[in-house]
Amino acid sequence: MRRSGVYSIRLWAVVWATLALPASADIVAVDSTDPIQWLANASDPGLGESWTASDFDDTSWSPGFYGIGYDTSGDASGLIATAVPSNSRSVYTRVEFNEGGLGSVQNVYLGIDYDDGWALWINGTEVARSANMPAGPLDWNSFATMGHESSNRATPFYEWIDVSATGLPALKNGNNVVALAVWNDQPGSSDLVLAPTLVLDKTPQIQRAPYLQCGTHDAVTIHWRTDIPTDSEVLCGTTLNALSVCAQDPTPKTDHAVKVNALSPDTYYWYGVGHAGTVLAGDDADHGFRTAPLPGVAKPTRVWIIGDSGTADANAAAVRDAYQAYTSGTSTDVWLMLGDNAYPDGTDSEYQAAVFDMYPELLRRTVLWPAFGNHDAIASNAISRSGPYFSIFNLPAGGESGGVASGTEAYYSFDYGNIHFVVLDSQTADRSPGSAMLTWLEADLANTAHDWLIAYWHHPPYSKGSHDSDAEMRLIEMRENVVPILEDYGVDLVFTGHSHAYERSFL
Repeated sequence: MRRSGVYSIRLWAVVWATLALPASADIVAVDSTDPIQWLANASDPGLGESWTASDFDDTSWSPGFYGIGYDTSGDASGLIATAVPSNSRSVYTRVEFNEGGLGSVQNVYLGIDYDDGWALWINGTEVARSANMPAGPLDWNSFATMGHESSNRATPFYEWIDVSATGLPALKNGNNVVALAVWNDQPGSSDLVLAPTLVLDKTPQIQRAPYLQCGTHDAVTIHWRTDIPTDSEVLCGTTLNALSVCAQDPTPKTDHAVKVNALSPDTYYWYGVGHAGTVLAGDDADHGFRTAPLPGVAKPTRVWIIGDSGTADANAAAVRDAYQAYTSGTSTDVWLMLGDNAYPDGTDSEYQAAVFDMYPELLRRTVLWPAFGNHDAIASNAISRSGPYFSIFNLPAGGESGGVASGTEAYYSFDYGNIHFVVLDSQTADRSPGSAMLTWLEADLANTAHDWLIAYWHHPPYSKGSHDSDAEMRLIEMRENVVPILEDYGVDLVFTGHSHAYERSFL
Protein backbone atom coordinates (compact mmCIF):
# COMPACT_ATOMS: atom_id res chain seq x y z
CA MET A 1 0.00 0.00 0.00
CA ARG A 2 1.03 3.65 -0.39
CA ARG A 3 3.16 4.99 2.45
CA SER A 4 2.65 8.31 4.18
CA GLY A 5 5.36 10.92 4.40
CA VAL A 6 6.81 13.98 2.70
CA TYR A 7 7.42 13.53 -1.02
CA SER A 8 9.71 15.65 -3.13
CA ILE A 9 10.40 15.31 -6.84
CA ARG A 10 10.81 17.59 -9.81
CA LEU A 11 10.12 15.63 -12.98
CA TRP A 12 10.48 16.77 -16.59
CA ALA A 13 9.15 14.26 -19.11
CA VAL A 14 9.23 14.50 -22.88
CA VAL A 15 7.21 11.66 -24.42
CA TRP A 16 7.39 10.77 -28.12
CA ALA A 17 5.38 8.02 -29.88
CA THR A 18 29.25 9.55 -35.80
CA LEU A 19 31.42 8.58 -33.89
CA ALA A 20 34.89 9.95 -34.84
CA LEU A 21 37.24 6.96 -34.83
CA PRO A 22 40.83 7.22 -33.59
CA ALA A 23 43.62 7.26 -36.12
CA SER A 24 44.72 3.84 -37.32
CA ALA A 25 48.00 2.37 -38.60
CA ASP A 26 46.09 -0.29 -40.51
CA ILE A 27 47.22 -1.26 -44.01
CA VAL A 28 44.06 -1.06 -46.11
CA ALA A 29 44.67 -3.52 -48.93
CA VAL A 30 41.19 -3.32 -50.48
CA ASP A 31 38.73 -0.46 -50.03
CA SER A 32 35.62 0.96 -51.66
CA THR A 33 37.70 3.45 -53.64
CA ASP A 34 39.69 0.72 -55.40
CA PRO A 35 38.64 -0.15 -58.98
CA ILE A 36 37.29 -3.66 -59.42
CA GLN A 37 36.27 -5.96 -62.27
CA TRP A 38 32.90 -7.63 -61.88
CA LEU A 39 30.57 -10.17 -63.44
CA ALA A 40 26.90 -10.45 -62.45
CA ASN A 41 25.35 -13.88 -63.01
CA ALA A 42 21.73 -14.38 -64.02
CA SER A 43 22.74 -17.48 -65.98
CA ASP A 44 25.67 -19.87 -65.97
CA PRO A 45 28.89 -18.14 -67.15
CA GLY A 46 30.55 -21.56 -67.34
CA LEU A 47 33.47 -20.63 -65.10
CA GLY A 48 33.08 -22.84 -62.04
CA GLU A 49 35.71 -21.52 -59.63
CA SER A 50 38.30 -20.85 -62.35
CA TRP A 51 37.61 -17.11 -62.06
CA THR A 52 39.24 -17.02 -58.61
CA ALA A 53 42.72 -17.86 -59.93
CA SER A 54 45.29 -15.07 -59.78
CA ASP A 55 46.09 -15.42 -63.52
CA PHE A 56 42.44 -15.43 -64.68
CA ASP A 57 41.78 -12.93 -67.49
CA ASP A 58 39.01 -10.59 -66.32
CA THR A 59 39.54 -7.86 -68.92
CA SER A 60 36.15 -8.63 -70.53
CA TRP A 61 34.35 -8.03 -67.23
CA SER A 62 32.78 -4.69 -66.34
CA PRO A 63 34.73 -2.11 -64.31
CA GLY A 64 33.27 -0.64 -61.11
CA PHE A 65 33.68 -0.02 -57.39
CA TYR A 66 32.45 -1.49 -54.09
CA GLY A 67 29.70 -1.61 -52.86
CA ILE A 68 28.14 -3.54 -55.63
CA GLY A 69 24.75 -5.18 -56.08
CA TYR A 70 21.11 -4.24 -56.49
CA ASP A 71 18.17 -3.37 -54.26
CA THR A 72 14.68 -3.11 -55.71
CA SER A 73 13.24 -1.98 -52.36
CA GLY A 74 15.65 0.95 -52.06
CA ASP A 75 16.64 0.19 -48.45
CA ALA A 76 20.29 -0.56 -49.23
CA SER A 77 20.67 1.83 -52.14
CA GLY A 78 23.09 4.01 -50.17
CA LEU A 79 25.59 1.13 -50.03
CA ILE A 80 25.57 0.48 -53.78
CA ALA A 81 28.07 2.41 -55.90
CA THR A 82 27.94 -0.10 -58.78
CA ALA A 83 24.50 -1.38 -59.74
CA VAL A 84 24.02 -4.83 -61.32
CA PRO A 85 20.89 -6.35 -62.95
CA SER A 86 18.18 -7.18 -60.43
CA ASN A 87 17.84 -10.76 -61.68
CA SER A 88 21.42 -11.60 -60.67
CA ARG A 89 21.81 -14.66 -58.47
CA SER A 90 25.46 -13.89 -57.73
CA VAL A 91 28.18 -11.34 -58.43
CA TYR A 92 31.89 -12.17 -58.88
CA THR A 93 34.44 -9.43 -58.19
CA ARG A 94 38.22 -9.20 -58.59
CA VAL A 95 40.61 -6.55 -57.32
CA GLU A 96 44.40 -6.30 -57.11
CA PHE A 97 46.70 -4.71 -54.55
CA ASN A 98 50.47 -4.48 -54.29
CA GLU A 99 52.17 -4.80 -50.94
CA GLY A 100 55.80 -5.41 -50.01
CA GLY A 101 57.33 -6.40 -46.69
CA LEU A 102 54.61 -8.93 -45.83
CA GLY A 103 56.99 -10.71 -43.47
CA SER A 104 56.09 -8.23 -40.74
CA VAL A 105 52.31 -8.48 -41.19
CA GLN A 106 50.67 -10.07 -38.14
CA ASN A 107 47.02 -10.41 -39.15
CA VAL A 108 44.51 -10.15 -41.99
CA TYR A 109 40.91 -9.00 -41.41
CA LEU A 110 37.98 -8.89 -43.80
CA GLY A 111 35.38 -6.25 -43.05
CA ILE A 112 32.14 -6.91 -44.90
CA ASP A 113 28.60 -5.55 -45.19
CA TYR A 114 26.54 -7.95 -47.27
CA ASP A 115 23.32 -9.62 -48.36
CA ASP A 116 23.12 -12.71 -48.29
CA GLY A 117 26.31 -14.89 -48.40
CA TRP A 118 29.92 -14.49 -49.54
CA ALA A 119 33.25 -16.23 -50.14
CA LEU A 120 36.80 -14.84 -50.37
CA TRP A 121 39.85 -16.06 -52.30
CA ILE A 122 43.37 -14.58 -52.22
CA ASN A 123 45.68 -15.53 -55.08
CA GLY A 124 43.42 -18.45 -55.95
CA THR A 125 43.21 -19.89 -52.43
CA GLU A 126 39.88 -19.84 -50.64
CA VAL A 127 40.42 -17.96 -47.42
CA ALA A 128 36.92 -17.79 -45.92
CA ARG A 129 33.20 -18.01 -46.62
CA SER A 130 30.21 -16.86 -44.61
CA ALA A 131 28.65 -19.44 -42.29
CA ASN A 132 25.47 -19.49 -44.37
CA MET A 133 27.18 -20.68 -47.56
CA PRO A 134 27.03 -24.42 -48.31
CA ALA A 135 30.10 -26.64 -48.17
CA GLY A 136 31.92 -27.74 -51.30
CA PRO A 137 32.64 -25.95 -54.59
CA LEU A 138 30.62 -22.80 -55.17
CA ASP A 139 29.02 -22.04 -58.53
CA TRP A 140 27.09 -19.09 -59.94
CA ASN A 141 23.74 -20.44 -58.65
CA SER A 142 24.85 -21.62 -55.23
CA PHE A 143 22.46 -20.21 -52.64
CA ALA A 144 23.08 -19.01 -49.12
CA THR A 145 21.31 -21.38 -46.74
CA MET A 146 19.66 -18.49 -44.97
CA GLY A 147 19.25 -14.77 -45.50
CA HIS A 148 21.52 -12.07 -44.11
CA GLU A 149 20.57 -8.40 -44.26
CA SER A 150 23.03 -5.67 -45.10
CA SER A 151 23.14 -2.67 -42.77
CA ASN A 152 21.10 -0.51 -45.17
CA ARG A 153 23.27 2.43 -44.16
CA ALA A 154 24.71 5.16 -46.34
CA THR A 155 28.21 3.87 -45.54
CA PRO A 156 29.18 0.25 -44.79
CA PHE A 157 28.83 -1.09 -41.26
CA TYR A 158 31.45 -3.81 -41.39
CA GLU A 159 31.33 -7.18 -39.73
CA TRP A 160 34.98 -8.01 -39.11
CA ILE A 161 36.28 -11.54 -39.69
CA ASP A 162 39.78 -12.64 -38.71
CA VAL A 163 41.07 -14.53 -41.77
CA SER A 164 44.71 -14.54 -40.64
CA ALA A 165 45.09 -18.33 -40.37
CA THR A 166 44.36 -18.86 -44.06
CA GLY A 167 44.92 -15.33 -45.36
CA LEU A 168 48.53 -14.81 -44.27
CA PRO A 169 49.86 -17.94 -46.07
CA ALA A 170 47.95 -16.93 -49.22
CA LEU A 171 49.55 -13.47 -49.43
CA LYS A 172 52.76 -12.78 -51.33
CA ASN A 173 55.12 -9.85 -51.66
CA GLY A 174 54.17 -7.73 -54.63
CA ASN A 175 50.94 -8.10 -56.58
CA ASN A 176 48.01 -9.91 -54.93
CA VAL A 177 44.62 -10.76 -56.44
CA VAL A 178 41.50 -10.81 -54.29
CA ALA A 179 38.43 -12.62 -55.62
CA LEU A 180 35.22 -12.03 -53.67
CA ALA A 181 31.70 -13.18 -54.53
CA VAL A 182 28.24 -12.63 -53.08
CA TRP A 183 25.19 -14.89 -53.46
CA ASN A 184 21.47 -14.59 -52.81
CA ASP A 185 19.55 -16.96 -50.58
CA GLN A 186 16.73 -17.49 -53.10
CA PRO A 187 15.73 -16.67 -56.68
CA GLY A 188 13.92 -13.38 -57.13
CA SER A 189 15.36 -11.80 -54.00
CA SER A 190 14.82 -8.05 -53.70
CA ASP A 191 18.47 -7.30 -52.93
CA LEU A 192 22.06 -8.50 -53.31
CA VAL A 193 24.80 -6.42 -51.68
CA LEU A 194 28.57 -6.65 -51.29
CA ALA A 195 30.58 -3.88 -49.58
CA PRO A 196 33.96 -5.16 -48.32
CA THR A 197 37.36 -4.01 -47.15
CA LEU A 198 40.52 -6.05 -46.53
CA VAL A 199 42.97 -4.82 -43.89
CA LEU A 200 46.44 -6.04 -42.95
CA ASP A 201 47.88 -5.50 -39.45
CA LYS A 202 44.49 -4.34 -38.21
CA THR A 203 44.40 -2.53 -34.88
CA PRO A 204 41.27 -2.39 -32.69
CA GLN A 205 38.87 0.48 -33.27
CA ILE A 206 35.67 1.52 -31.55
CA GLN A 207 32.70 0.30 -33.58
CA ARG A 208 29.99 1.24 -31.07
CA ALA A 209 30.71 4.14 -28.76
CA PRO A 210 30.51 3.77 -24.97
CA TYR A 211 27.08 3.84 -23.33
CA LEU A 212 25.93 3.57 -19.74
CA GLN A 213 23.83 0.85 -18.14
CA CYS A 214 22.60 -0.37 -14.76
CA GLY A 215 23.65 2.75 -12.86
CA THR A 216 23.29 3.02 -9.10
CA HIS A 217 24.63 5.26 -6.32
CA ASP A 218 27.87 3.26 -6.22
CA ALA A 219 28.24 1.45 -9.57
CA VAL A 220 27.68 1.66 -13.32
CA THR A 221 28.17 -0.72 -16.24
CA ILE A 222 29.89 0.72 -19.31
CA HIS A 223 29.32 -0.93 -22.69
CA TRP A 224 31.19 -0.47 -25.94
CA ARG A 225 31.98 -2.48 -29.06
CA THR A 226 35.28 -2.95 -30.84
CA ASP A 227 35.59 -4.18 -34.40
CA ILE A 228 37.98 -6.99 -33.41
CA PRO A 229 38.34 -8.85 -30.08
CA THR A 230 40.37 -7.24 -27.28
CA ASP A 231 40.54 -7.30 -23.51
CA SER A 232 38.50 -4.62 -21.69
CA GLU A 233 39.76 -1.75 -19.56
CA VAL A 234 37.93 1.21 -18.01
CA LEU A 235 39.64 4.32 -16.64
CA CYS A 236 37.74 6.63 -14.32
CA GLY A 237 38.21 9.40 -11.82
CA THR A 238 36.78 12.61 -10.43
CA THR A 239 39.54 14.75 -11.96
CA LEU A 240 39.80 15.07 -15.73
CA ASN A 241 43.21 14.18 -17.18
CA ALA A 242 44.05 12.22 -14.03
CA LEU A 243 42.12 8.99 -14.59
CA SER A 244 43.25 5.57 -13.39
CA VAL A 245 42.27 1.99 -14.17
CA CYS A 246 39.12 1.15 -12.23
CA ALA A 247 37.92 -2.07 -13.91
CA GLN A 248 39.34 -4.71 -16.26
CA ASP A 249 38.33 -7.91 -18.02
CA PRO A 250 41.12 -9.96 -19.64
CA THR A 251 38.79 -12.03 -21.88
CA PRO A 252 39.07 -11.00 -25.55
CA LYS A 253 35.71 -9.92 -26.96
CA THR A 254 34.12 -7.40 -29.29
CA ASP A 255 31.11 -6.54 -27.10
CA HIS A 256 32.44 -5.19 -23.82
CA ALA A 257 30.33 -4.75 -20.67
CA VAL A 258 32.40 -3.77 -17.66
CA LYS A 259 30.94 -3.00 -14.24
CA VAL A 260 32.65 -0.25 -12.27
CA ASN A 261 32.14 -0.57 -8.51
CA ALA A 262 33.05 1.35 -5.36
CA LEU A 263 31.88 4.73 -6.67
CA SER A 264 30.65 7.56 -4.46
CA PRO A 265 26.96 8.62 -4.58
CA ASP A 266 25.86 11.75 -6.44
CA THR A 267 29.39 12.27 -7.77
CA TYR A 268 30.57 13.18 -11.26
CA TYR A 269 33.12 10.83 -12.85
CA TRP A 270 35.09 11.13 -16.08
CA TYR A 271 35.94 7.90 -17.86
CA GLY A 272 37.67 6.27 -20.81
CA VAL A 273 37.51 2.79 -22.32
CA GLY A 274 39.97 0.66 -24.25
CA HIS A 275 42.32 -2.27 -23.86
CA ALA A 276 45.71 -3.10 -22.33
CA GLY A 277 46.71 0.46 -21.55
CA THR A 278 45.30 1.91 -24.79
CA VAL A 279 42.35 4.32 -24.63
CA LEU A 280 40.02 3.93 -27.61
CA ALA A 281 37.31 6.37 -26.50
CA GLY A 282 36.88 8.86 -23.68
CA ASP A 283 39.40 10.24 -21.23
CA ASP A 284 38.13 13.64 -22.32
CA ALA A 285 35.51 16.25 -21.40
CA ASP A 286 32.82 14.51 -23.49
CA HIS A 287 32.74 11.28 -21.48
CA GLY A 288 31.39 11.51 -17.97
CA PHE A 289 28.43 10.62 -15.74
CA ARG A 290 26.98 11.40 -12.34
CA THR A 291 26.15 8.53 -10.02
CA ALA A 292 22.66 8.34 -8.52
CA PRO A 293 21.93 9.80 -5.08
CA LEU A 294 21.77 7.47 -2.10
CA PRO A 295 18.56 5.41 -2.18
CA GLY A 296 15.72 7.38 -0.60
CA VAL A 297 17.43 10.77 -0.87
CA ALA A 298 15.22 13.36 -2.58
CA LYS A 299 16.81 15.39 -5.36
CA PRO A 300 15.35 17.39 -8.28
CA THR A 301 15.45 14.87 -11.12
CA ARG A 302 15.24 15.35 -14.87
CA VAL A 303 13.85 12.32 -16.73
CA TRP A 304 13.69 12.01 -20.52
CA ILE A 305 11.09 9.54 -21.75
CA ILE A 306 10.74 8.49 -25.39
CA GLY A 307 8.50 5.82 -26.87
CA ASP A 308 8.34 4.20 -30.32
CA SER A 309 11.36 6.30 -31.14
CA GLY A 310 13.27 3.80 -33.28
CA THR A 311 12.52 5.31 -36.68
CA ALA A 312 16.10 6.54 -37.27
CA ASP A 313 14.74 9.40 -39.35
CA ALA A 314 14.35 13.18 -39.36
CA ASN A 315 11.38 12.98 -36.97
CA ALA A 316 13.47 11.22 -34.33
CA ALA A 317 16.30 13.71 -34.85
CA ALA A 318 13.87 16.64 -34.51
CA VAL A 319 12.59 15.35 -31.17
CA ARG A 320 16.16 14.82 -29.96
CA ASP A 321 17.20 18.31 -31.03
CA ALA A 322 14.11 19.91 -29.50
CA TYR A 323 14.77 18.20 -26.19
CA GLN A 324 18.42 19.21 -26.18
CA ALA A 325 17.47 22.80 -26.98
CA TYR A 326 14.87 22.79 -24.19
CA THR A 327 17.30 21.49 -21.59
CA SER A 328 19.81 24.23 -22.49
CA GLY A 329 22.75 22.16 -21.32
CA THR A 330 21.11 20.85 -18.11
CA SER A 331 22.08 17.24 -17.62
CA THR A 332 19.57 14.38 -17.93
CA ASP A 333 19.52 12.21 -14.81
CA VAL A 334 17.40 9.28 -16.01
CA TRP A 335 16.53 8.16 -19.56
CA LEU A 336 13.63 5.80 -20.28
CA MET A 337 12.67 4.08 -23.57
CA LEU A 338 9.13 2.71 -23.79
CA GLY A 339 9.74 0.03 -26.42
CA ASP A 340 9.88 -0.20 -30.21
CA ASN A 341 13.33 1.25 -29.82
CA ALA A 342 14.47 0.19 -33.33
CA TYR A 343 12.26 -0.29 -36.38
CA PRO A 344 11.16 -2.39 -38.10
CA ASP A 345 12.59 -5.59 -36.60
CA GLY A 346 14.90 -4.57 -33.75
CA THR A 347 18.01 -5.92 -35.49
CA ASP A 348 21.47 -4.93 -34.36
CA SER A 349 22.03 -2.69 -37.38
CA GLU A 350 18.64 -1.04 -36.79
CA TYR A 351 19.63 -0.37 -33.18
CA GLN A 352 22.86 1.15 -34.46
CA ALA A 353 20.96 3.60 -36.65
CA ALA A 354 18.01 4.30 -34.36
CA VAL A 355 19.79 4.47 -31.00
CA PHE A 356 23.57 4.63 -31.18
CA ASP A 357 23.88 6.91 -34.20
CA MET A 358 20.90 9.01 -33.06
CA TYR A 359 21.85 9.74 -29.44
CA PRO A 360 25.64 9.40 -29.06
CA GLU A 361 26.08 12.35 -26.68
CA LEU A 362 23.32 11.33 -24.29
CA LEU A 363 24.32 7.65 -24.32
CA ARG A 364 27.80 8.37 -23.02
CA ARG A 365 26.52 10.60 -20.19
CA THR A 366 23.18 9.19 -18.99
CA VAL A 367 22.13 5.66 -18.03
CA LEU A 368 19.49 4.27 -20.41
CA TRP A 369 16.65 2.04 -19.10
CA PRO A 370 14.60 0.44 -21.94
CA ALA A 371 11.32 -1.48 -22.09
CA PHE A 372 10.64 -4.35 -24.50
CA GLY A 373 8.28 -3.58 -27.41
CA ASN A 374 6.67 -5.65 -30.14
CA HIS A 375 9.13 -4.48 -32.79
CA ASP A 376 12.08 -5.24 -30.48
CA ALA A 377 10.62 -8.75 -30.12
CA ILE A 378 10.90 -9.57 -33.83
CA ALA A 379 14.67 -10.09 -33.66
CA SER A 380 14.87 -10.85 -29.91
CA ASN A 381 13.32 -13.48 -27.65
CA ALA A 382 12.41 -12.54 -24.09
CA ILE A 383 11.93 -16.14 -23.01
CA SER A 384 15.41 -17.28 -24.06
CA ARG A 385 16.81 -13.78 -23.44
CA SER A 386 18.51 -13.84 -26.82
CA GLY A 387 18.82 -11.44 -29.73
CA PRO A 388 20.00 -7.85 -30.11
CA TYR A 389 17.84 -6.33 -27.33
CA PHE A 390 19.29 -8.67 -24.71
CA SER A 391 22.87 -8.47 -25.98
CA ILE A 392 22.82 -4.67 -26.25
CA PHE A 393 21.26 -3.88 -22.88
CA ASN A 394 22.54 -4.92 -19.46
CA LEU A 395 19.56 -4.76 -17.10
CA PRO A 396 19.21 -5.56 -13.38
CA ALA A 397 17.58 -9.01 -13.35
CA GLY A 398 19.15 -9.66 -9.96
CA GLY A 399 17.85 -6.56 -8.21
CA GLU A 400 21.31 -5.02 -8.26
CA SER A 401 19.92 -1.54 -8.98
CA GLY A 402 17.31 -1.64 -6.22
CA GLY A 403 14.02 -3.49 -5.85
CA VAL A 404 13.31 -7.21 -5.85
CA ALA A 405 15.19 -9.49 -8.24
CA SER A 406 12.97 -10.43 -11.20
CA GLY A 407 15.26 -13.11 -12.59
CA THR A 408 14.88 -11.70 -16.11
CA GLU A 409 15.99 -8.66 -18.08
CA ALA A 410 12.58 -8.55 -19.79
CA TYR A 411 11.09 -6.87 -16.68
CA TYR A 412 12.93 -5.35 -13.75
CA SER A 413 13.03 -2.40 -11.34
CA PHE A 414 15.55 0.20 -10.23
CA ASP A 415 15.93 3.15 -7.87
CA TYR A 416 17.08 6.69 -8.41
CA GLY A 417 17.16 8.74 -5.21
CA ASN A 418 13.63 8.72 -3.77
CA ILE A 419 12.07 7.34 -6.98
CA HIS A 420 11.37 3.66 -7.63
CA PHE A 421 10.93 2.68 -11.28
CA VAL A 422 9.20 -0.52 -12.39
CA VAL A 423 9.66 -1.77 -15.97
CA LEU A 424 7.23 -4.43 -17.25
CA ASP A 425 7.16 -6.68 -20.31
CA SER A 426 3.74 -6.32 -21.89
CA GLN A 427 4.83 -8.08 -25.09
CA THR A 428 5.97 -11.56 -24.09
CA ALA A 429 5.44 -12.14 -20.38
CA ASP A 430 2.33 -13.87 -19.04
CA ARG A 431 -0.02 -11.07 -17.98
CA SER A 432 -2.56 -13.22 -16.13
CA PRO A 433 -3.22 -13.05 -12.36
CA GLY A 434 -0.74 -15.15 -10.42
CA SER A 435 1.80 -15.18 -13.28
CA ALA A 436 5.51 -14.80 -12.59
CA MET A 437 5.60 -11.15 -13.66
CA LEU A 438 2.55 -10.08 -11.67
CA THR A 439 3.67 -12.01 -8.60
CA TRP A 440 7.05 -10.30 -8.83
CA LEU A 441 5.37 -6.92 -9.37
CA GLU A 442 3.42 -7.18 -6.12
CA ALA A 443 6.49 -8.31 -4.19
CA ASP A 444 8.56 -5.49 -5.65
CA LEU A 445 6.04 -2.75 -4.88
CA ALA A 446 5.45 -4.12 -1.37
CA ASN A 447 9.19 -4.06 -0.73
CA THR A 448 9.89 -0.41 -1.61
CA ALA A 449 9.56 2.56 0.71
CA HIS A 450 10.48 5.17 -1.88
CA ASP A 451 8.41 8.34 -2.06
CA TRP A 452 7.63 8.14 -5.77
CA LEU A 453 6.61 5.12 -7.82
CA ILE A 454 6.78 5.20 -11.62
CA ALA A 455 5.88 2.26 -13.86
CA TYR A 456 6.32 1.93 -17.60
CA TRP A 457 5.95 -0.63 -20.37
CA HIS A 458 5.02 -0.72 -24.06
CA HIS A 459 1.30 -1.49 -24.57
CA PRO A 460 -1.05 1.17 -23.11
CA PRO A 461 -3.88 0.08 -20.78
CA TYR A 462 -5.99 3.00 -22.04
CA SER A 463 -5.79 4.22 -25.64
CA LYS A 464 -8.01 5.24 -28.53
CA GLY A 465 -5.08 6.28 -30.71
CA SER A 466 -3.45 4.06 -33.31
CA HIS A 467 -4.32 1.12 -31.06
CA ASP A 468 -7.60 0.39 -29.26
CA SER A 469 -7.32 -0.74 -25.65
CA ASP A 470 -10.83 -2.19 -25.78
CA ALA A 471 -9.98 -4.48 -28.70
CA GLU A 472 -6.39 -5.73 -28.29
CA MET A 473 -5.64 -8.46 -25.77
CA ARG A 474 -2.27 -7.20 -24.50
CA LEU A 475 -3.76 -3.78 -23.77
CA ILE A 476 -6.86 -5.28 -22.14
CA GLU A 477 -4.84 -7.61 -19.92
CA MET A 478 -2.48 -4.86 -18.81
CA ARG A 479 -5.50 -2.75 -17.82
CA GLU A 480 -7.48 -5.51 -16.14
CA ASN A 481 -4.66 -7.37 -14.40
CA VAL A 482 -1.77 -4.94 -13.91
CA VAL A 483 -3.42 -1.55 -13.30
CA PRO A 484 -5.30 -2.73 -10.15
CA ILE A 485 -1.97 -3.79 -8.61
CA LEU A 486 -0.46 -0.41 -9.39
CA GLU A 487 -3.47 1.35 -7.88
CA ASP A 488 -3.31 -0.79 -4.73
CA TYR A 489 0.28 0.23 -4.13
CA GLY A 490 -0.15 3.90 -4.98
CA VAL A 491 1.90 4.12 -8.16
CA ASP A 492 2.08 7.78 -9.15
CA LEU A 493 2.81 7.71 -12.89
CA VAL A 494 2.53 5.24 -15.74
CA PHE A 495 4.15 5.73 -19.14
CA THR A 496 3.54 3.57 -22.22
CA GLY A 497 4.12 3.67 -25.98
CA HIS A 498 2.76 1.56 -28.88
CA SER A 499 -0.20 3.81 -29.69
CA HIS A 500 1.22 6.60 -31.83
CA ALA A 501 -0.68 9.47 -30.24
CA TYR A 502 -0.27 11.72 -27.23
CA GLU A 503 -2.85 10.79 -24.61
CA ARG A 504 -2.95 11.31 -20.86
CA SER A 505 -5.42 10.86 -18.04
CA PHE A 506 -6.94 13.77 -16.12
CA LEU A 507 -4.87 14.84 -13.13
